[in-house]
Amino acid sequence: MLTAREQAFVLAFVGEAAGNQAKAAELAGYAKGSAKVTACRLMQKANVKAAIANRAANLTRQSIADAAERREILTAIARSKDSEHRDVAKAIDVLNKMDGLYIQKVEHSGNVDIVHRLAQGRARVSQARQAHA
Repeated sequence: MLTAREQAFVLAFVGEAAGNQAKAAELAGYAKGSAKVTACRLMQKANVKAAIANRAANLTRQSIADAAERREILTAIARSKDSEHRDVAKAIDVLNKMDGLYIQKVEHSGNVDIVHRLAQGRARVSQARQAHA
């Protein structure tokens, strides 16, 4: 359990202080003269470190659009009356790629006999070795 000041430190560290420990300590209300020492002491505490990691993970998850949200945004662009033609086409193209609709099909019409080719290569190496011996 965090104290109110520790909680303020965590919020400041992940937020306004952007990872600056001393600044986070000052913003949390700790004395400016001892902010570095206090911040170092706070960062030694397991519960403070865990709270920072948890808060940072939550912020990261909130800031990254998941696949469903990206689909919604692209669909809105594709359906918008205000979107330019190229934007609509690009949105549809990206949605198709996300859905795997652009599958490359490759036809192979030839017989590659790898065993035969390896044997030929080995024979050439053997001949070259004998020639140099």
